[in-house]
Amino acid sequence: MNLETREIGVPTGNQDYLAALWGGLAAYRHGLDGVERQSLPHIGALADRLVLAYTGQPRQSGFSNWDMFRRYIEKDAATTRRMKTIASLARSMRDAIIAGDLDEAGRLLGEEGRLRYSLAPSVATPALRAADEGARRAGALGAKVCGAGGGGCMVAFAREGRRDAVAQAIARTGATLLPVSVARRGVAVSES
Repeated sequence: MNLETREIGVPTGNQDYLAALWGGLAAYRHGLDGVERQSLPHIGALADRLVLAYTGQPRQSGFSNWDMFRRYIEKDAATTRRMKTIASLARSMRDAIIAGDLDEAGRLLGEEGRLRYSLAPSVATPALRAADEGARRAGALGAKVCGAGGGGCMVAFAREGRRDAVAQAIARTGATLLPVSVARRGVAVSES
């Protein structure tokens, strides 16, 4: 799972690979004994409300990751508080999805997105902020950068029935819309 780190020579996390490895919709808990996976319901309903877009700016996540990590290990009070709040929001989002309260899940995603932008100056770019603001104005309950930010992709969680309007608003900011679907099965490796 550390192939990317070895290839590009900057720190990466394993969270980027878990969804592809396992497939489906799940929550992951990272502990001392490894990673615990919890399957979540409402895959189809969730996918119908998500809009994924590429900002057109390649990202250098290593810089954002390092800046956040450095602030955390230096015990910067604001960073530590924000990281703990993001972890709490993730647990609350999991609970909202389990309960079928997708509006609350979308609101929590947006709250996490606002906090993530404040973790390091390199996280939010003008293109990410424009796409985020456009999505919210068009009816997104929340939007957030994917991964560490600094460019790359963002995801918006639309109110029921507002997915197309949110997608159009994001596209008007110059971002490229990407298809959203949930693979119910993870990667399969076979010998040829």
